[in-house]
Amino acid sequence: MSGRNRVSRREFVRHVAIGGSWFFTSPMTSKVFADQGLIRQAERAGYGEIPDQGALASWARLRFRTDAGENDYWDVHPQGDLKLIRAINKDVTAQVSNVWNVADVGNLDEMVRFPMLFMHSEATPGLNDQEKLNLREYMLRGGFLYAEDCVMGEFGHHSGKGDWDFFFRKMSDVLREIVPEATWERLPLDHPIFKMFYHLPKGQPHMQGQPHGAWGLTYKGRLMAYLSPSDAHCGWTSAQWFGVRKSRDALKMGVNIYLYAMTH
Repeated sequence: MSGRNRVSRREFVRHVAIGGSWFFTSPMTSKVFADQGLIRQAERAGYGEIPDQGALASWARLRFRTDAGENDYWDVHPQGDLKLIRAINKDVTAQVSNVWNVADVGNLDEMVRFPMLFMHSEATPGLNDQEKLNLREYMLRGGFLYAEDCVMGEFGHHSGKGDWDFFFRKMSDVLREIVPEATWERLPLDHPIFKMFYHLPKGQPHMQGQPHGAWGLTYKGRLMAYLSPSDAHCGWTSAQWFGVRKSRDALKMGVNIYLYAMTH
C-alpha cells in the first residue's frame, strides 16, 4: 500500500466496524440478481466467476433504457467492473463478490439490494417518471449512485461536434430534478472521497471526454450521488487505452468511491 494512502488496512477495517456496518449486514447485499449472459462473457475473458450465494459486499450495474434506440449500451465492458472489484479486494483486502450483478431502474426492490449502483452509458438516459421516483427513493433510503459517461465507446454515439458528454448533461438535469432539496455542486479537491483510501490531490482522474470534473448530490451532509464525464471505467477496462499510470489512477478513484459509498 502506498504511503500516500489515507488509512492503513487495519484502520480501514476498524472504521468499517464502527461506521460502515453496511459492509457486513445490509439487506441490500443479501441477494444477487445477475445477468448470466454478461457474466459468462466476462468469465470467457478470464475476469469473473459466479459464486453460489451473495458475498459480504456486492457490486451492481444499473440497467436502464437510453434514447439510443433498441440497443441501450448500459452494459458495455463488464470486465472493467470486475477488474475494479479485484482492485478493491486486493488493495483493502475487502470481501467483495467477484460477480457482475444487475439491478433494473424500474424495480426498486432489486435496486435496494445493493448499497451502491454503477450507472454507465454513452447515450442519454431515457428514464420515465416511475424510474426517476425509484432513483430518488433509492438514494433517500441511503443508497449511493455512481454515474459516469462512457465516452466514445465501441458504439460511438455522439453528435460529431466534439462534446461527447450527453450522459453527463442529462444526468445532471435528472439528479437536480428528482432531489431538488439536495445541493448539486462540483466537488472540491479536498472532499473526503478523494482521500478515502488513496490520496488523489487532482481529484477525478480524466480518461477522455469533456473535463467537467466530479459533481455530487449532497443531502443532509451525505453525498448520495457522484457524477463524472471522465470515463474512468475505460481506464479500469484496459491499461492499453490510456497507459498504465492513468489506468491505475482510475482504479484508485474507483476504490475510493466504492469505499466511501459503503462507509457513509
